[in-house]
Amino acid sequence: MFRTRDNLIYVDPVMADNGVMYPAFDKVFAGGMARMCAKADVIIPNITEAVFMLGEEYAEGPYTRDYIEGLLRRLAGLGPRKVFLTGVYFNEKELGAAAYDRVSGEYGYAFSDRIEGYYHGIGDVFGSALLAALLGGKSDREAAQVAVDFTVGSLLRSKEEAHDVRFGVNFEYGLRRLAELLPPNHSTRAEQ
Repeated sequence: MFRTRDNLIYVDPVMADNGVMYPAFDKVFAGGMARMCAKADVIIPNITEAVFMLGEEYAEGPYTRDYIEGLLRRLAGLGPRKVFLTGVYFNEKELGAAAYDRVSGEYGYAFSDRIEGYYHGIGDVFGSALLAALLGGKSDREAAQVAVDFTVGSLLRSKEEAHDVRFGVNFEYGLRRLAELLPPNHSTRAEQ
């Protein structure tokens, strides 16, 4: 209904994390979300959301590249051109995201040191930075790294300030740096 020749349909299927569905959602919702993601250009599920949309069982990490790349391909098989998967880790030290472009067949990874703790709104911070980077002309891997770095910066500022985690993270003080990384782009659609 909202698709035009010049827009980008971007879906963050917020419904689950850490192997469990959020209380307001169920597996029927996951099926509906999978149908919605099928119409998107770009989706950004975490691993829990990914497996629930695919009707698979959640597995604890650390993960292997084969497992992550298989998830990415199966998610792309739903219909979106690009899939960004969050919560990816191959060891206990680093955490990040993986990217896959169904058309080019290219994979990309972005990692940073793991920051312990649980902070509300991290997925929104990541997703916003990722979308800005994609619309700013960054490649999938570059966009994922911009989003990972912006998110980690927000976490570190919040941790250093002893920020009340119930109010999200301090992303605001990183916006200037994010804007400096993204040159003005008059395009309305990420073509990479």
